[in-house]
Amino acid sequence: MAVTVRKIEEHAEMMEELKKLTGEKTAAGALIKAGYIAIRESERAQTLSQDKRELEYKLNDTQYKVSNFIDALNELKEIDSK
Repeated sequence: MAVTVRKIEEHAEMMEELKKLTGEKTAAGALIKAGYIAIRESERAQTLSQDKRELEYKLNDTQYKVSNFIDALNELKEIDSK
């Protein structure tokens, strides 16, 4: 498969950065490797997003339980002080 990038000179700075980032010497190699990196990082971002949602749920649940515990403790202190 061949890929042709027209007007690549307009993107020379970006291509140099991609070559540095990927460690590739050619623009074509850098583009291909960058594509694979983008796919991998996109999947990683989705996984991290799901992990974050699960942790937020656990945090909210824990905060609810702690709040209930503190409320119950305060009620017991009130009963004890009477």
